[in-house]
This record gives sequence, C-alpha cells and structure tokens, in this order.
Amino acid sequence: MVGVDGSPLSTEAIGFAFAEAAQRGTSLVAAHAWLYPTPVGPGDIVPLVVEESTDAQLTVVGAHGRGAFLGLLLGSVSHAVLHQARSPLAIVRHHRGGDPA
Repeated sequence: MVGVDGSPLSTEAIGFAFAEAAQRGTSLVAAHAWLYPTPVGPGDIVPLVVEESTDAQLTVVGAHGRGAFLGLLLGSVSHAVLHQARSPLAIVRHHRGGDPA
C-alpha cells in the first residue's frame, strides 16, 4: 500500500512500492490523500492511509521533512503514520542526489 499526494516525492514512493510489491508477488494499492486544511496536531492526519494499512503487507509513504535538520525530520503525515500504521512501514526520503533512501 502506498500513500501518495501528487508531489514529486510521491513518484519516488510509488517506485519503491512497486518494487516491493513485485518482490513480494502481490498487488499494490495506492491511496491518494492530502491534508486540507493543514493539520492542527500530530493526531490530525488523513485517516485513509492508516485505514488502508490494515490489510497491507507494507505501507509506503514519502517524507517531505522540512526544517533546519532535513535529514532528521519527517513530514507531518509520515510522522503520524509512523505511530498509527497497522502494518510495517517504509518511509521514502528524497536525497539531493535523486536517490531515495
């Protein structure tokens, strides 16, 4: 299962998720979700990603992670899904060299 928001980072998360699904010999479900208005607190996320993680072998999301220490921060959605996902979670980060981590 991959959560996407239409950003360029989603493309990297989708690529990672397709590779994982192929390796596992399973199908891939994509949940297109976004926050509107912006989240107020850590529990205020798009519940679709968490709900879809219930039946997933793996949940994949991207992380925008903005701030002074970009390499250490997660975006608000990826941080919330980290604590609420009901399956193993992969967070795909964008590196300046173009290779996801």
